[in-house]
Amino acid sequence: MNWKSYQTNVPEGKLGDWSIERFEVTAEDEKLEILRAIFSGRRRYVPKGAYTRLVRCGTVIMRDTPDEIRDHYPVRRNARGRVLINGLGLGIATEMALRNSEVDHVTVVENSPEVIKLVSPYL
Repeated sequence: MNWKSYQTNVPEGKLGDWSIERFEVTAEDEKLEILRAIFSGRRRYVPKGAYTRLVRCGTVIMRDTPDEIRDHYPVRRNARGRVLINGLGLGIATEMALRNSEVDHVTVVENSPEVIKLVSPYL
């Protein structure tokens, strides 16, 4: 599976407390991320590139970075039949379920009407 094929195509926008934002990780940012990962004992870092994030009241809720996309791979591998997803986010898990030929139906439960309006038209 190629994580890039699951990066979101949701455009930037803002509704209420929620926003979709694009951001760039530069080569310098990537070097700092690697150092932080080494010193913190994490094995994860964000490579340079262009990404999208879902933000609520200034707090990042989710991003379409490689590691966050890979966190959703079990949905792609294990989903069968009728699938229930709790939280729409950027729609990555939903997209993975929809692309799985063994999934017959996907239901997403999302509390925020703003997130639904920002994200769902692009799935």
